[in-house]
Amino acid sequence: MPEWFYHDNPFVALVQAARPNREERRQFAINFVQPGPASGGFFGGDCLSNERSADKPHSELEQVADEFSDLTEGVQAMDMEALRHTSWKRAHSRAGA
Repeated sequence: MPEWFYHDNPFVALVQAARPNREERRQFAINFVQPGPASGGFFGGDCLSNERSADKPHSELEQVADEFSDLTEGVQAMDMEALRHTSWKRAHSRAGA
């Protein structure tokens, strides 16, 4: 962000935000991989099951969330949201094609 935008501007406050830790990234995936009423999910997220069985301690969604949290180490929260949005837009552009 250019300094002229925030320097001596009473309407702007700079906030330092840490990168999300592994559990925060996992929770992001749990909340946003599948499409919901407030947001589009990731492409293919609607095909994942959130049910556990006796022989599987984790659902498909939980397994994907674990993998997502491992693959996004060091990624900022806004970048994870950008990934989600790009995936959602790509899914919708394919559906219309």
